[in-house]
Amino acid sequence: MGAFFKRNLTQLQVWLREGLLSGRPRETVTGVTDILFFLAFSFCYSWEFINTTMFKKGFEDAFEERMDGWYHLAVGLALVCGIVAVLLQKNIRLLVFEALILAAGFLHWKAGAGKYGYYVLCVLIVGMTGRSFKALLAIAFSIGTAIMAAAFAASQLGVIEDLVYEGGRHSFGIVYCTDCAAHILFLMIIYAMLRLESLGLAEYVVMILVSAIMLMTKAQADIACCFLLIAGLIVYRMTKKWHHGKAVRLISTGAVFSYVILAVLSFAVTLGFNRDDQNLRKKLQYSLIRRLEMNQQALRDNPLTLFGTKIEEHGFGGRTTNLPGWDKYFFVDCSYIRLLVIGGIMLFVLILMTMTYAQIRCFAAGNYGFIFLLTLVAAACVMEHHLMEYYYNVFPLMAFSGSRFLKAPKKKRPDRSGTGSGQTREEAGAPAVPGFAEAGDIPHNH
Repeated sequence: MGAFFKRNLTQLQVWLREGLLSGRPRETVTGVTDILFFLAFSFCYSWEFINTTMFKKGFEDAFEERMDGWYHLAVGLALVCGIVAVLLQKNIRLLVFEALILAAGFLHWKAGAGKYGYYVLCVLIVGMTGRSFKALLAIAFSIGTAIMAAAFAASQLGVIEDLVYEGGRHSFGIVYCTDCAAHILFLMIIYAMLRLESLGLAEYVVMILVSAIMLMTKAQADIACCFLLIAGLIVYRMTKKWHHGKAVRLISTGAVFSYVILAVLSFAVTLGFNRDDQNLRKKLQYSLIRRLEMNQQALRDNPLTLFGTKIEEHGFGGRTTNLPGWDKYFFVDCSYIRLLVIGGIMLFVLILMTMTYAQIRCFAAGNYGFIFLLTLVAAACVMEHHLMEYYYNVFPLMAFSGSRFLKAPKKKRPDRSGTGSGQTREEAGAPAVPGFAEAGDIPHNH
């Protein structure tokens, strides 16, 4: 009788690991909770993305309330899938870390600044444990591109408004010109990550054409990051033979800590900015001066708390008339200062640790191309507020995802690993870095 129960318990564990989660090592979306999680993510991502477009103005209140109800259900489903994934992993330290992220997000929502979106991001980060990040990127790119194309076409056909701000800054159906540019930038980074080793000439041409459209938004920070992305991808392609050299490895070692470094620099520049220095004000653009002043104001007027402080902001998004004057305009654009003030000390520390952990995993796997892309995201977050908005920036969800997609591509070698298939050990599912690549994976029994 004991042997019978033991055998059935073992079969149950195998079913839980292989039936509910990603099929390792291929990272296929086969498990029940895999399918449920990605369905939940698809709905949440789509609804939040649509809410950044001018389509939102045509929605009736009853429809929005109904969709918000479905949104809460989808978040609950993602939470259940995440809890299942976390409980099935064997790494106790990661389990505790992910539990802290969930707790911090929940306490921020209920006892802090009350931003439900921050809690949702924490749920999705944990929910991605052991799952295919490649699948998530493909979903996000497909949905995001479709909605952006629809918004662009509708705004040019007069179905929805194409908000045009001072200086001819177009938003192409998005609620604000910088948000439009940010969507394009992050979708391009997603595509670059999916196609990093296979980008062809035609794809570079399309990226350049899309960048030309971005110029009409006049969102300088996003446009600069966009051209840095294209230049970086070209350099990456031209220097393939040096990818594993000492110089690249040294640069990548520093880039691993880009989120922490850029956060420190953001605070240093903000706190060191002297608004009374007239010579400095003449040298800087007015928009940059205003951003620095608002960052200072956010730090000066709001106490730093464990779970965040609710602040009242007045932005320009969603309209071109009845805009608040610069004297009333107040919005914290820098993601790092925004995260500390609004998100709170606990989320600030945990999110920076999460992004650094994602970078460390890429470094351990030898994937320096992904480190470059994540570093570019870190740089964009200095001037933009999208670090905690997964419907722009999905990359925090990489941290605990399956390791297969993170590994740098390797040439096939003769079979010396005993796999009997002519594959490398990595292609056969063995960890690229012993004792490390399991981080974020759910061990499967075969």
